[in-house]
Amino acid sequence: MQNTTSSDALIIIDMQKAYFNDERLQKQKRPLLNAIQGQIDEHTRRGSLIINIRTIHSTDKDTWTLNMLEDDQGFLFENTDETSTLLRLPDTAIQIEKTRDSAFHETILHDILKEYQSKTLTLVGVSAHTCVFHTATSAYAYNFHVRLARDAIGDEDIEAMERSLNYLQKEYRQTVF
Repeated sequence: MQNTTSSDALIIIDMQKAYFNDERLQKQKRPLLNAIQGQIDEHTRRGSLIINIRTIHSTDKDTWTLNMLEDDQGFLFENTDETSTLLRLPDTAIQIEKTRDSAFHETILHDILKEYQSKTLTLVGVSAHTCVFHTATSAYAYNFHVRLARDAIGDEDIEAMERSLNYLQKEYRQTVF
């Protein structure tokens, strides 16, 4: 069990090499990495639980989403460089793999958060209107307080990001800072 002194958890979503092949995210890469690294450093100092979530799919199509199956085109295959994390993480960071937008979907995330008695989650990563959004709404369903670090969240579509963050703040009372 990781030694944490805080009931907070930092959830890092999809900060993987492949996502930054998109030109729109590539432009956000450096400031986003700096902001997320700042969150990692702050949460490490506070003794918070740090969880790194990565999307990884199998080549045999077992984990593919409906869109991937319909297009017959996979993404983020296991054991490839494209799935590597772009951040410096503490040795104590917990690694979780997911196959869907929500980091809670068929993963051990909820069990880990319960084990560590986490109550407040800070979400960072990409993309705001998909994986960050769906993880935030799932966290709400599990009664976690959610904080969204605006400068540490990226998206290919800035307008969709703003709509998503505003919606989470208004409808789910999640803190955007």
